[in-house]
Amino acid sequence: MKNIKYILFVAILLFVIFPGEGTPKGVIRPISQFTQLPANSVSITLMEQAMEQANINFQDVLNREGVRSILIPSDEAFTAFLENLGDDYTAIADFDRQGELDVLHEIISYHIVLGELRVAAADYSLMTLQGEPMIGLPGELKRVTNVGGHYASVVQEMDNIGHLSIVVIDKVLLPPSY
Repeated sequence: MKNIKYILFVAILLFVIFPGEGTPKGVIRPISQFTQLPANSVSITLMEQAMEQANINFQDVLNREGVRSILIPSDEAFTAFLENLGDDYTAIADFDRQGELDVLHEIISYHIVLGELRVAAADYSLMTLQGEPMIGLPGELKRVTNVGGHYASVVQEMDNIGHLSIVVIDKVLLPPSY
């Protein structure tokens, strides 16, 4: 009986330390499984849905070399984004054809930054996983802009996950090519 308790303890400990190791290939784990969201946190369920719909696994993002920040549009930001797209897009699930899924993947990948979002004295360039640049703006408030000049402000910072800084922003930013 003592051996069984020990084995069970070790198994639970390993699961807590290495939670992604037991995840079958192809299973998308949401961001909320990787970090403790504060009780008063801004809702990010639509970003989680978009990542799943676009087949972007957060575990893969965590393991990607060079990724230092992920900018998560709040649910309010995603709702405004969907409203601007018109009646054909009232939910993330409406991105259901291959071309639409490709666009959604590009938009989500644009929010995954190969560098760290920081408070700075001058503009600084950030490269995104999508491949197009984003610009960090100077000032006390952390803000980012796409090259077209549309900016988003950080509304909440979450706990870091290892080397990854997670921030919630107030807009869905489109890559400059859109």
